[in-house]
Amino acid sequence: MNPKPLVSIALCTYNGERFLREQLNSIINQTYPAIELIAVDDCSTDSTVAILEEYAEKHPFIHVFKNEANLGYIRNFEKAMRLCNGNLIALSDQDDIWDLCKIEKLTNAIGNNLMIYHDSEFVDQNGHTLNKRMSDIMNLYRGDEPEAFIFFNCISGHSVLMKK
Repeated sequence: MNPKPLVSIALCTYNGERFLREQLNSIINQTYPAIELIAVDDCSTDSTVAILEEYAEKHPFIHVFKNEANLGYIRNFEKAMRLCNGNLIALSDQDDIWDLCKIEKLTNAIGNNLMIYHDSEFVDQNGHTLNKRMSDIMNLYRGDEPEAFIFFNCISGHSVLMKK
């Protein structure tokens, strides 16, 4: 039997203490067993790093990195992805809440594709559904013609699983 491929989760943080614990809980409780969490903090001034380190002490698959200077959103994600060891990479924002089967479902569905993504549900600041999905406000492309993304990118980074 083939072992499950390692999925690296690239989590970028910046002053995210308010929502971070809920997202970390949704990651550590994933049904997919072979994950690593690469958390890169972009010079937070709140307790974000302390929360990350607290979770890393309890969960050895969590690796925390702290930037010496603020890189900004895009460069921070680029750094986090470079630090990933898995053949599959999922992106995570600090204020997401993941379905507990997210990685398992995406990993099972990716097949020979380079990337796969899913719809997203909007929630309020307390995690309660707003009864609205991303697909309610934009057309999520289905197919294998990458040219469609040249004209309209309907993918949110948090919904992506990609091959390294």
